[in-house]
Amino acid sequence: MPDQAQTPGGDASGLETSPLPAPYRNPWRSLADDLRAVVADLRLRLQEVWRRNGEGSLWLPNAWPRDLAPLFWPVVLGAAVLVLVATGVKVTTLLSSAPAGQSLAPEPLALSASPESPESEKPAAPGESPSQPPSAASQPDSPQQPAPFKEPSQVQQPAPVQQPSAAEPAAPLPQQAPQPAEPDPLLSLVLGRETQAGSAPINDEEAVVLAADADRARNAVVITLGSAWSELPTAQRQTLAETWWERIEREGYSALMLRSESGLVLGRSARVGQGMVLNAIP
Repeated sequence: MPDQAQTPGGDASGLETSPLPAPYRNPWRSLADDLRAVVADLRLRLQEVWRRNGEGSLWLPNAWPRDLAPLFWPVVLGAAVLVLVATGVKVTTLLSSAPAGQSLAPEPLALSASPESPESEKPAAPGESPSQPPSAASQPDSPQQPAPFKEPSQVQQPAPVQQPSAAEPAAPLPQQAPQPAEPDPLLSLVLGRETQAGSAPINDEEAVVLAADADRARNAVVITLGSAWSELPTAQRQTLAETWWERIEREGYSALMLRSESGLVLGRSARVGQGMVLNAIP
C-alpha cells in the first residue's frame, strides 16, 4: 500500500484548500449584477404568469366562465387602476374648488331667526291704542301721492344772495386757542414728573435738562444738558446723574449718555460696575 500524506494532526480534511484570502470585488459592481439578476427573474416570473393566465391555470372564481379565463385578471387590474384614477381626480377637484383658508369640515347650522319682528314686542305708548294703525310716515311701502302742478307764477324763486361790498370789512374769523403741547414721555421719565414744553422750570433738575432722546439701536437714552450744568457743584452733578440713571435703568434701558448742546460727551453710565462716570468740564 502506498504511503499516504498525513497532516500533523492526522486529519486528512486539512488538505482542502481554504477560500481565503478571497479576491477583492467592487461592491457596486456586485450590486449591479444582483439588480440585473433580479430584473431577469421578474421578467421570467411575468412570462410565467402570462403563460398560466393564457392557459387558465390561475385561480378563478367559480362564477367566472372557463372560456373567458384569460380575461379575468386583466379585467380586475384594469378596474383597480380606474378606481385609483377616479379617486385621485375627485380629491384634486375638491381641493381646487375649496377656497383658500377654508377647511372642508361641515359648517354648523345657523339658528333660524324668530319670525316675529322686534317691533311687535315693543309695548304701546300710553297715548296710543293698540289698535291704532301706523301713520303714513311709518309706511315706507305706501305709494307717494304726486305733487300738485303749480303755475310758474306760483313757484317761489330763491332769494338772491347778498354779496359783501368792498367797503364793508369782513368779519374776523374766530381764532382757535393754542393747544397745549403734549408732554414728552421720555423727558418725563428722566425728570420723574410730567413736564410740558415751554413750561417754566421748577428746580435745578428741569433747568439743566434740555431734551431726552432714545437710541433704539443701543437701547440707550441720550440726555442733552444746558449751560447750567457746568454751574452746578460736582457733588450735585453726580447726584443728578445717578438719579437719572436709576430711573432709566428701572425702565429697561441699558445705557445712559450725557452730552452738551454742542455734542460734547459730559458723562455716561459705567460699562464695568454700577453708577455714572462724569467727564471733567473743559
